[in-house]
Amino acid sequence: MICRATYTVLIIMGVVTNVVVAQAPAPNYHFKHLNVQNGLTQNIVYHFLQDSRGYVWIGTHNGLSLYDGIKTTNFLHDDENNKSIARNFISGIAEDSLHQVWVSNENGIERYNRADNSFTHFGIDLPDGTKEYTYCQLLGFISDHELWFLETKTRTVNSLDTRTQKTSFISELNADNALLFKGPGQTIHIWSSYNKGTIHQAYHGRKLINQQTYFGGRDGIINKPELVVSHVFQENDSTVWISTDEGLVKLNPILNQYLLFNRWHNEKIQGARYAALSSQGELWVATGADGIYTFNTKTNQFTGNFRNNKLDPHSLCSDNIVSLYFDRVGNVWCGSFGNGSSYANTENIFFSSHLRKAETQAWHCDNNVLWLSPDANQNIWCMLADAPGVWKLNKDLKIDSHKTPVVGRTPFNGYLTKLLFDNKNNVWCGTNKGLFKYSIATNTMHPSDEVQGSIWIKGMIWLNDSSIIFSTYAGLYHVTNLSAEPVVTPINFLRPGAYLGFETLFHDENDFVYIKSINDSLYILKPVHNGGFELFKTMHLMPDVNYYFMANSDSIIYIATNYGLYKINNHTFRLERETCDNNLSFIDIRSVFKTRNRLWIFGDKGLYIFDETNRHGRTYTIEDGLPSNEFSLSSLVFGRDQKCVVGTSNGLISFDPDQLKGSIYPPRAQLTGIYINDALHATTPTSNEIDEMNLSFRQNTFSFDFSTIGFHHLADCSFEYKLAGYDENWIRSGSVHYTRYSRIPPGNYVFNLRVIDPLGQAAPLIKTMEVHIAKAFWQTNGFRALVLAILLFGGWLISRAYFNYKMRKQKLEFERRQLIEKERTRIATDMHDDLGAGLSRIKYLSQSMLNKKIPDDVMRKELEKITSFSDEMSEKMGEIVWALNEKNDTLADLIAYTRSYSVEYLANHNILCEAETPMHLPETFITGEMRRNIFLSVKECLHNIVKHANATKVCFSVQLNSKMEIIIHDNGKGIDWNNRRAFSNGIENVNKRMKEIKGTVDFGNDRGTRVCLSIPLIL
Repeated sequence: MICRATYTVLIIMGVVTNVVVAQAPAPNYHFKHLNVQNGLTQNIVYHFLQDSRGYVWIGTHNGLSLYDGIKTTNFLHDDENNKSIARNFISGIAEDSLHQVWVSNENGIERYNRADNSFTHFGIDLPDGTKEYTYCQLLGFISDHELWFLETKTRTVNSLDTRTQKTSFISELNADNALLFKGPGQTIHIWSSYNKGTIHQAYHGRKLINQQTYFGGRDGIINKPELVVSHVFQENDSTVWISTDEGLVKLNPILNQYLLFNRWHNEKIQGARYAALSSQGELWVATGADGIYTFNTKTNQFTGNFRNNKLDPHSLCSDNIVSLYFDRVGNVWCGSFGNGSSYANTENIFFSSHLRKAETQAWHCDNNVLWLSPDANQNIWCMLADAPGVWKLNKDLKIDSHKTPVVGRTPFNGYLTKLLFDNKNNVWCGTNKGLFKYSIATNTMHPSDEVQGSIWIKGMIWLNDSSIIFSTYAGLYHVTNLSAEPVVTPINFLRPGAYLGFETLFHDENDFVYIKSINDSLYILKPVHNGGFELFKTMHLMPDVNYYFMANSDSIIYIATNYGLYKINNHTFRLERETCDNNLSFIDIRSVFKTRNRLWIFGDKGLYIFDETNRHGRTYTIEDGLPSNEFSLSSLVFGRDQKCVVGTSNGLISFDPDQLKGSIYPPRAQLTGIYINDALHATTPTSNEIDEMNLSFRQNTFSFDFSTIGFHHLADCSFEYKLAGYDENWIRSGSVHYTRYSRIPPGNYVFNLRVIDPLGQAAPLIKTMEVHIAKAFWQTNGFRALVLAILLFGGWLISRAYFNYKMRKQKLEFERRQLIEKERTRIATDMHDDLGAGLSRIKYLSQSMLNKKIPDDVMRKELEKITSFSDEMSEKMGEIVWALNEKNDTLADLIAYTRSYSVEYLANHNILCEAETPMHLPETFITGEMRRNIFLSVKECLHNIVKHANATKVCFSVQLNSKMEIIIHDNGKGIDWNNRRAFSNGIENVNKRMKEIKGTVDFGNDRGTRVCLSIPLIL
């Protein structure tokens, strides 16, 4: 603490009264209002914060609002939702280095979770390990993870570690409200507010190193005056601005010196509530009764005052302002006690406003300027729409005088349409009652010569010879001899009987006169030697002409009409329309001029400035400081300093065209709604936090709503978007803030969205979102590999089956050929054995008959043998043919042939044969080899019966079950197994044949011989 001896060196400075000097007019800020009527939770606003995404957070005494420039998202406590904000009385808002937003209220501290619009609650850690939730006020972050706050119950400064979520005690502070400022190094300053005087604490790191009290009345370095401090703004270590009930205090805490400022012109400023420094270095001071004052910190003077004006919807929201905040894009946010908030851009102020409603209320008019005329002394004369007389404005465009001209001794009750000033300040007045000469000194009007027909003067211009041309509804007139008695002469250049109504006039540097008729013609006259004029050219021009403009050393004359802008070359006299690349936002052009390749086009919906070099422009409106978007007809004046003055429906504006500030802070694009398969997926502000979407193959239709995060000229912004990987080029959305993609193929895409600002520039800040559409399972590589494996395996199985089939077929073919070869061999053998032996016997018998003389009976016996051999050979030949014929390879043919053979063979040997076979014989295929072995086995058995059995009867039967059984049973003497003939091969042959076909044979004696042949078959 500083000792009492230090007081002797303190310099206590008294109240400083502002010196009133000539100042530039206050800029005409366009304040937009945000209150409960358009989305705010409450109209008492104390806290603002613009976060890293561009959103503005607004803290009220009844809730928290998030504002993007178009709409608000409100957060209120909900007893049934423990993730809602804990309480509605907002006492502070801050953002950390991780872009997390923190809020304090009467229930402690809370962190906003962007992903789901929820809040995480943090209380004060008590010694017993519990937490207490009480009224806190955020002071600010002193490091990335350390948040300081004031706990009002114990009146202590505490710290919250956002990583460990633990609180810790810092120091005591006997205050309910405070503000924190970070000094150089690790110095932290805390100032109390909303109390008598202010307590200043200085910390190095977390250690309190100094504490002083100022303006507390009893204690402190500076006791007097006793001031109620509402707010403290520390600009630097040596400059602190304190808002008090007596005005604005500038304190030097190093020297302990102060200055008190509380005078604005002849008014005393009281009840300063808040102070904030703009980006231009201008201090804004909020008051509780008089709105906002601006203060020049270099000259220590108040420079302007903004108040609420019920007649002006774009004025400040209230005169009771309790908080101020400058965001990163040049806006000032003003919080009021009861009227919501208002905000305005302070960086691009270009226009100065004059002749405001407050200045003209004495005449009960609405400031609608009809025309402007400059005099030789650079004063501006004007007339308002709903008030008689004329106003004279000085060089600063302040009202110098108001005059109602008189004619004779009575006020002029006509309608002034145009004033022309000569170098002697004589005024020629065009009126609805003819041409008058007006004396400024005597305020009297004198009529000139009468004109023919209509006396309502529409247009009036000076010529190079100091004569005047004026037009009426019934003719065109030339006024000469102005220094003495003026002479009015009609100008006749049309054929007799033509309509002679004219309106606006123009005179170029080549002395050509341009005249717009009331119908659809534009006439160009040129002077002749006798002082008259003749028609040079006629052009078709339908719209009404409001204004002409031709720049020095330029050949182009611009023509402002009620249906667009036209231009004509005064060398080629070619008339064409100027489209400004179709970017002009209005068609009713009131006036126009050109400077430095820029066209300044004034209309009924604002001012459009078009750069002919890059062929782009933008519209300036009341958002840029215009008092009105509607400009007056032909009301444009250039001063000698090249300052332009233009009339509007709400006063005048002035500006220097060479000082144009056209920059616009690039707005951000945001997603306000996401739809998947036309169903809402997320909405603001959550949707803008989504950076990636993983969709299934069925979710291939999605759409986005989007808008800007910005606060000015939002209606003039447009959008471009592109789905990278699908769209080749950027797509302009125009006025539509929505896009939809349908049936997008699976893949990885990136949706890009950007804003096109009013200057036509693409904002560098692009909102991106990754979109991943998964493939259907049948489109995946795994599934394709599985299908390929199945196809390969199936192909392998098919090829294997095919090759097996081919192999079996080839094997069967090979076996068939082997059988054929075997059969051929057998046939050859049989033929050789049987037929060869038979033929040899026949040959032998025949030869014997030739060589011997044999009696007839012997001859007959030999011939009988030959016949018998021939029959036997024929029979064997038939058997061979039957065995070879493939048509007989069925079980039915085998049984039928064997049965027939048995009956016929036994009958030839006088043996009775009883044959028993199934009624229905199957067509089962059997091979030729099997057929032959079965038949030969039966034949062998029958041959043995005929030769050895001495039987008279044979039973032949065939049975078909799971196998075929052939039973041959005779009534002969049977088989004598003990006395079998030597070299007998019949039984062995039968066994051999059955074995070859995997069959069996059973020989037995049962009142004769019984032979059972058993052959396995698949029936």
